[in-house]
Amino acid sequence: MTTFIGFGWQNARKYLLAALTIVAMWVGLQRVLSVATYSLAELGLKFINFIIRRGFPDHLLLNEQIFGAPWQYHLRNAALGVFVIVIGMFLGLWANLRAERQKTS
Repeated sequence: MTTFIGFGWQNARKYLLAALTIVAMWVGLQRVLSVATYSLAELGLKFINFIIRRGFPDHLLLNEQIFGAPWQYHLRNAALGVFVIVIGMFLGLWANLRAERQKTS
């Protein structure tokens, strides 16, 4: 039993930095894409209303007023996502440097 724990801990230490890199970059990308999705949905509604105004002036328009968080909130979320992506990139560079050092020694 102790050999399994020792083997598992050795592999965990070996791949932990790479796993943290992947998780950090994924979380950052997910935050940035969620902000972009919200903005694209709002632009999509405006585009659909533009088509309705031009082609079908007698029809009702879609509700363009999206009651949600102000743009500062979305900008802060996007900036946090970019920050987490940058942290993930630095972790990846550190893991690469560490792997190259282990190869040479």
